[in-house]
Amino acid sequence: MSATLELIAPLAGIPGTSYVIDEVDAGLFTLRSASEPLRLFVVEGASLPTYQPELDDAQIEALGLREPSDAELYVVVNPADGAPTLNLLAPIVVNRHSRRGAQLVLDAARWPLRASLDELLAG
Repeated sequence: MSATLELIAPLAGIPGTSYVIDEVDAGLFTLRSASEPLRLFVVEGASLPTYQPELDDAQIEALGLREPSDAELYVVVNPADGAPTLNLLAPIVVNRHSRRGAQLVLDAARWPLRASLDELLAG
């Protein structure tokens, strides 16, 4: 699967808003900038059964989401010495119909910036 998406605002610290998302393996994707030599790895939120963030009304409205099924959720994978971590604090949420998305900052008390991938997959 390969699809384009347009972010409402650039990702934190990364210029540009146009991206191509390519599936690498089940639940694992690359997110490539259309204008910069940049590639991030992201994990589909659906592959993380214990990760169920709630969006506030302003976030839902900004993306034009009408139903929960309108949203695609992706989590940035951070390479690390040892095991990779996931940024659960700021997922990328995409409206599957318009292909517009945003990196949304959630509740820091509930979702960590660097969560262990191994622990999440273990459930």
